[in-house]
This record gives sequence, structure tokens and C-alpha cells, in this order.
Amino acid sequence: GLEFDDLSIPNIVEVYNQCELKSDIVESNKFPINCVGGHIVDGQYFDFTYTGFTPFYINYSYDESVPVSDAVEQLLNHLTSGDEQYRKLLLQVLAYPLIYDFGFKRHHRLISFIVGGGKNGKGTLIELLTKLYGENNISTCTIEDLTDQNMLNTCKNKLLNIGNDIEDSAINTKAMKRLKSISTADSINTRELY
Repeated sequence: GLEFDDLSIPNIVEVYNQCELKSDIVESNKFPINCVGGHIVDGQYFDFTYTGFTPFYINYSYDESVPVSDAVEQLLNHLTSGDEQYRKLLLQVLAYPLIYDFGFKRHHRLISFIVGGGKNGKGTLIELLTKLYGENNISTCTIEDLTDQNMLNTCKNKLLNIGNDIEDSAINTKAMKRLKSISTADSINTRELY
């Protein structure tokens, strides 16, 4: 049989061809997000686990009876200065990754930047998002990384990208085009390195 330590080009091609012949290809622009005891489709929770293929898993269960955390409430109030409209917008931005439907994203484009000086809650918010969504569902590309086909591949099958400490400078044309393509869920070529 084929030994794994014999990774010559013909053997790699043969393994790839066998996978194509014997596997179902999953092509979807809409994956559910599994979580403990249920799954989420388009932001709506269902209390049974999805058994088909999905690249997404959040290691939390949903329970409406659990009270809202005082620490989260304090953070939201701090970030929004108590402005209810801003709070609603911020919550929509934070929940946007729970909708993994390219059709929806093409019509409701969103790229968010959280800016400000130090000691204003940005780092705490990023920590909260990382714990909520899970590191396996997050990429950490900078704007410059998003223009690099090798780095962009790390964003594949992620719910959100958190580019921390992005430079306070103008976004060049190449980066702006890439951000537009990402926000409209356009197909983008990437290069996967082995």
C-alpha cells in the first residue's frame, strides 16, 4: 500500500484523486454552526445538534434562563457610554459572525473597525469575542495580511477575523479592494502552503 512517508507528487495526486472518487464533496455557501446541544443557522438557535458536515463548532450551550453577566453589561455600557442605539449596533456587529450565509452577507456587507486609544475596553472586547467564538473559529490577519494569498488562506472557514493593533494609516487600493471582496463574500483565490 501507499506509505505516508512517500510524499512524491504522483502519490499526492493519487491520494487527492481517490479522495475525489470516494468522498462526497461539500460545496456550500451556508453552513450551520454547531454548539453544545444545538446549532445555529442564520443567527437562529435550534436545540438539536446538526449531524451533517460543518466546519464550525462553538463550545458553549445556549440557555435563555442564564442571567446576563454583570461584567459583560459593564463592558457594553463602558464601550457605548450608555447610548442605547450604539449598544444595539455593537451587539449586531458582535453577532454578525453567527450568520454564515453568503447570500445574506452579499446584501448586508460589514467590515468593522474598533478604534481608540489605550485603556478603553478594546482588548477586553477582543478577549470576550475570542472566548465566545473560540480560537478555532477566528483568524488574526492584519489588513496587509489580507492582501497576501498565503496569509489570506488562514481566514478560510473562520467565522471572524480579529486583526489586533492595526496601524493608524490610510488603507491602500489593493487592501481596500480585498476588504470589499471579503465583505461581499466574493470568491477569492488563496494559496495554501503545505
